[in-house]
Amino acid sequence: MIFVERPAVDAAVAEALSAVVRGKSELQRARDFYSQVPAPTKAYDFSSYRKHEVCVALDGVFKEKCAYCETKYAAADVRNIEHFRPKGGVSESPAHPGYWWLASDWSNLLPSCPACNQRRYQVLFNDGMTLEEFDIAYVSEPTELLGKGNSFPMRPPSAWSNSESGSIAAEDPLLIEPTLLDPENHLEWVFGWDRNIALWNADVLASLRPRIQGGLEDPYGKASIAIYGLNRSGLVRDRMGHLKLLQAASSDVVFMLSQIALLPTEYHGALKDRLLIHKDRLYSYSAPVAQYSGMARAYLRCFEQELAHIADS
Repeated sequence: MIFVERPAVDAAVAEALSAVVRGKSELQRARDFYSQVPAPTKAYDFSSYRKHEVCVALDGVFKEKCAYCETKYAAADVRNIEHFRPKGGVSESPAHPGYWWLASDWSNLLPSCPACNQRRYQVLFNDGMTLEEFDIAYVSEPTELLGKGNSFPMRPPSAWSNSESGSIAAEDPLLIEPTLLDPENHLEWVFGWDRNIALWNADVLASLRPRIQGGLEDPYGKASIAIYGLNRSGLVRDRMGHLKLLQAASSDVVFMLSQIALLPTEYHGALKDRLLIHKDRLYSYSAPVAQYSGMARAYLRCFEQELAHIADS
């Protein structure tokens, strides 16, 4: 997960979300629905948030990646439009009607992969597993119910705003919304490998963990990892494959550096040109458009530290 700047809603998206029919917007029609006496027993069927203009706008802002896990969803065409504040109910507060008044609000919409958005059974990667243990766990029967669904936990003593007249500004949700909170302040990547082997040549395990704040796990990071399922086995396995690409690209950089150090200066011009090509390729993995760029940025910081350590020694 990375921080994403959310632009103001543009006119075309605002019009699509308004969805005016016979002089009434979708929000006005929803107000009429929820003001019925007796109160309706099911949620209003919102649809404007799924419109093409909205989907295209969210794809552009989030580079066709899940806002939570950074998986590219375009190839499989599996994008869900996720409501950060759930529109139909709140799992942690059964009496809550859901934030229906935000169902067509641009600021409450995020693109998500189905696994982060929908409740489903998954296999969970446990921090501290070896690669062998992970391979065994990966093919085991899923037992952990993960995914956001209608989950929206609040940090005490904050409470849920349960009506349109309430103030969501007073809420303190435990889940990270990556256009509001910078995930790097709450989550950290830890890379484990045999230190007798160079980082770019070793079998490396990448673990996503809550940051430690004041000796305790960051509550926003902890809740987000658990509820979005950011350490589910399929995601971890895909990230490990991506990590191999990072290692291969960083190995090319190290090789070019070694050639520059060993060969006479008359060869350095061409070697430095090739080094820049390899370096650009390596750092492209950390670009906002790249899949798992948050992990790549953390890996590159680790890589730079390892290079500095080698240079010092």
